[in-house]
Amino acid sequence: MAASEATRLVDEARAVRGVLAAAVLGADGEVLAAAGEGAALLERMQRTATNALAAAEAFASLLDGLQGDALGEESDDPAGSGASEEQEAESHLTVLYQDVQPLLFEPLAGGDKLLVVAVESSADIGRARFHLRRLRNR
Repeated sequence: MAASEATRLVDEARAVRGVLAAAVLGADGEVLAAAGEGAALLERMQRTATNALAAAEAFASLLDGLQGDALGEESDDPAGSGASEEQEAESHLTVLYQDVQPLLFEPLAGGDKLLVVAVESSADIGRARFHLRRLRNR
């Protein structure tokens, strides 16, 4: 994804009513593009996304190990993902509620980028979800 594409996604996400901040992050948590109301909110978004990605990776490794133990065999998949192409193509929006604005995480095409959006309140989640899906499917 080119920087201009990441910037376009951030700008379009920010145009949605109720969205306070948006960022496109790489799988390693690197910010590719971001805009929003305040550096503290953008920092929280990056920190939360990085921690969530690390936790997801740890859970995937744990589950792969448990699945291999249950089957009594080693995986032939060198990446250790155990996922079919169909499963990899499917993405899921995730919403995290914290003590402040809810954060929405939307995986982007290719699976190596993540669009993170902070909304003003839980009442804005539905509208943001609708628009994020439209952005992802372009």
